[in-house]
Amino acid sequence: MSTPSIFSFNGRIQRVDYLLTTAVVIDLLLVINRSSDTAKIPSLLMLPVAIVLGWLGLAAAVKRCHDLGQSGFYVLIPLYGLWLIFPDGTPGENEYGPNQKEGPHAVRDASGFPLAMAILILSLGFWLKLAVSE
Repeated sequence: MSTPSIFSFNGRIQRVDYLLTTAVVIDLLLVINRSSDTAKIPSLLMLPVAIVLGWLGLAAAVKRCHDLGQSGFYVLIPLYGLWLIFPDGTPGENEYGPNQKEGPHAVRDASGFPLAMAILILSLGFWLKLAVSE
């Protein structure tokens, strides 16, 4: 099994991948919201981009649920997406696919950690700038 597509609801992803995807989606949604306000771009033109970004975020959350051995419907629970950052995935293969940390499909978690921290720090700075400028 190869790495799942970012648009697919099948497969499993690790915490770092989920965190990066969520941070990028939220940042881009904030940029879209901000640019539609300042540039007077009609919201109707921004709607397709927002739908694609929402789909990406939802797909990442469902795949993260799969990594924990849970149904993707758990993402409908309020604030559940925040909790998905903390637990480690189920070891070995589960009904949703192989663990990406083990076996021939192994993806090393440590390689994405510095990138994840850099994106989160930049995101935090971006969010603070937006909060101060209003």
